Amino acid sequence: AVQIGRELGLDPEADIAMVSTSYGTDGDRSGRVGVIGPMRMNYGRAITAVEEVGDGLGESLGTSGESG
Repeated sequence: AVQIGRELGLDPEADIAMVSTSYGTDGDRSGRVGVIGPMRMNYGRAITAVEEVGDGLGESLGTSGESG
């Protein structure tokens, strides 16, 4: 998920964005992991990093590499 400024419930002029994904075991969501940064961040890089960390956490908890 990508959320920008107002979508985060912040001041519409806030220069903040968040990229996040859920992780868990066997389809059950255990939590979320994400990156908070400026709206000008490299979204492609942030999404890739967040997905990799989420997949790694899921695998550590026992999933077979499903992304959330």
